[in-house]
Amino acid sequence: MTTTLHNSPNLTNDNTQIDFTDQVPVIAHGDSWFSLGALIGPRAGNMLQYLSFPKDTALVSYAAPMLKLVDMVQHNKHFINAMTIRGMPVWRAILISGGGNDLFEALKVNPTHHLNERILRTSNEWTNAPDASRYLSDDGWKTLTNQLMTAYLGIDALRKNSVSPDAPIVTHIYDYATPRPAGLVFGLFDAWLYTPLLHYGIPQNDWIPVVHLLLDRFKQFLLKDVRTRISNFHVINTSGTLTPAAINDSGKTAHWANEVHPNPDGYERLANHVVNPYLANLLNGVNL
Repeated sequence: MTTTLHNSPNLTNDNTQIDFTDQVPVIAHGDSWFSLGALIGPRAGNMLQYLSFPKDTALVSYAAPMLKLVDMVQHNKHFINAMTIRGMPVWRAILISGGGNDLFEALKVNPTHHLNERILRTSNEWTNAPDASRYLSDDGWKTLTNQLMTAYLGIDALRKNSVSPDAPIVTHIYDYATPRPAGLVFGLFDAWLYTPLLHYGIPQNDWIPVVHLLLDRFKQFLLKDVRTRISNFHVINTSGTLTPAAINDSGKTAHWANEVHPNPDGYERLANHVVNPYLANLLNGVNL
């Protein structure tokens, strides 16, 4: 089956820019995992390039690097129009990649802010917990997940009022990134995880446990909280699929282009080993 990827189109209500003849329409929105890697080089790729569906599919993506989940609906009129304008195709699935940039922003909140506004604790606030949770603010995590829940509910509301109210919403977990000095474009940008962990004085031996705990909490939030609130919401668990980088690796390594973005081999592995089998099982019974 063939998947044709259309990146950031400006659809009109007569669909003159994309020919959906003999192709199943699927819409996607999200961050750099679904975008064409504009910030990390032309070969960075994205997961969408490696997706396959039970039938020939036109996959229309509005994803962009650095996009936060909380901004995906409110500040993207083209995505809203593609979902709601009369004459748009009936999307058979809505693919979402989001939450990572919201987490990175929460990690970078200044230590002078109140604990309910940040998810890392300063050294004088560390608790006696026997695991990496000693470094985390439960109140700050609740604030973050409340914001994310509001965003997911916004996507659900858009779906309910769209031309495709019965389309499944499908999202994914982020695989386990390793905190390390491997930012974008030769260090032009700070690392997403390494920099805040260093800034907050978290011991290096606990960097990986902290990140794994945060990503596991995000996974449980999606699987338990969001799926409870939103019907026909599906979560693809990609945790542990990629070969992790070593904490001292400073550049491309294993399945990773940098600290938090897979390289093309990584995206292809995620798609082939986890995402495509899930989509085939989910959409095989859908009237595509």
